[in-house]
Amino acid sequence: MSVTASHFLTTESKPAGCSWRVRLSSGLLACTNGVRRFPAFISRLLIPALSVLTEGISLGLMRRTDVDDLVANTYQTHTRHYDPRHYQPPYESRILPVLQSYAPGPRMLDAFCGQGREAEVFAGGGFDVTGVDRMPAMIESAQRFAAEQSFAANFVVADFEALNVSPGFDVVYSSSWMYSTQQGADRRSAFLHRCCQLCADGGLIVFSTVRRPARSLPGTTLRFAVARLTSWLTLGNTATEFGERLYSGLFWHHLSVTQVRRELQQAGLRIQHVESGEGAEPTFFFVVAQTPDRAV
Repeated sequence: MSVTASHFLTTESKPAGCSWRVRLSSGLLACTNGVRRFPAFISRLLIPALSVLTEGISLGLMRRTDVDDLVANTYQTHTRHYDPRHYQPPYESRILPVLQSYAPGPRMLDAFCGQGREAEVFAGGGFDVTGVDRMPAMIESAQRFAAEQSFAANFVVADFEALNVSPGFDVVYSSSWMYSTQQGADRRSAFLHRCCQLCADGGLIVFSTVRRPARSLPGTTLRFAVARLTSWLTLGNTATEFGERLYSGLFWHHLSVTQVRRELQQAGLRIQHVESGEGAEPTFFFVVAQTPDRAV
């Protein structure tokens, strides 16, 4: 199944209490969505160029903390969009048989669990699920959803980076595309390290990415050039990386499979299986955990 527009937000958030960089970037990104209301033949001509320009400027303008604020605001103001009662992409159901075949045991950490959509699938597949999310509203919704659907899972309000639970999970799973939402190679490296801390030796780390299609190279290159130029002119994010995107009020890094493999190799981790997605569908990586330490 291909991802349709209904899987993503079609309007940008309007952040309150954020920096001028966030407010300006939100306005620019909203311009692209405004063009979608034009007649189809006009929007098809304008949107590709406009999105490259507005995303490039926004990526260069906003510093990391600004991007964090933008993303947090999007999730806080669009919780209904991710309500599992109607938001049900098929990705977890698709990988469940693979997960069941490779998982060394049933104890699972569902990181960035949101409102319990993935937890329902995994609990139904025989896993003992602990879901964690830093947003109380998401956890409250997940608890209500679990009660309504009669599945068992433990939901905890906590930052993944500072989660204080007993390590040794058989599986550490992170919500769809989550690896691609970590801005910067250093954050992705820290993310992998944290997964290893929480996972048992020989356990399974499962994450997914947005792949960068080969045909997108010209637009990706131009967007990156605009971002770099903007960052120098505005003292913004001079560490912006090739392949970064901003749309649906969220940050994404469209990563090639080769790049992900390289980052896993640098982290000393071994890939057990790759489940490729088509188009914007997530590509899942099943990785064998090697625990560096148990400090949590």
